[in-house]
Amino acid sequence: MTVAGAAWGWYSLLGKGATSPLATTAGNFARTIPFGFFASLKGDGLGVLCAVLSGAFASGLGYAIWYGVIRQLSVLKASSVQLCVPILTALIGAVFLGEALTLRVVLACIAVLGGIALVLVSKRQMER
Repeated sequence: MTVAGAAWGWYSLLGKGATSPLATTAGNFARTIPFGFFASLKGDGLGVLCAVLSGAFASGLGYAIWYGVIRQLSVLKASSVQLCVPILTALIGAVFLGEALTLRVVLACIAVLGGIALVLVSKRQMER
């Protein structure tokens, strides 16, 4: 998870300089095709199709939107706001997949949102 977090941070910092978020994301995804091809040799057709659709459309569109938005955010705001992704994932999972929103999940979401709020409010107060 540490490597994934660091990679996402690096990817996001590179995105701040992207002039065309959709083209940049498409290029990034195109460079992964050889790896996906070799990985698909061990999978079944439906599984590969689902992975491609999930990656190319759901993730790709999300990354393109993120690259478009990140140019307007400071590094601190971007790194704080992206912590909302697990919260959105939990909520979408509950709405569309019927996953349980347990007290533990709700409290974790509140804690993350509280942390994000503290960072953004303290940054605003430091600017004054």
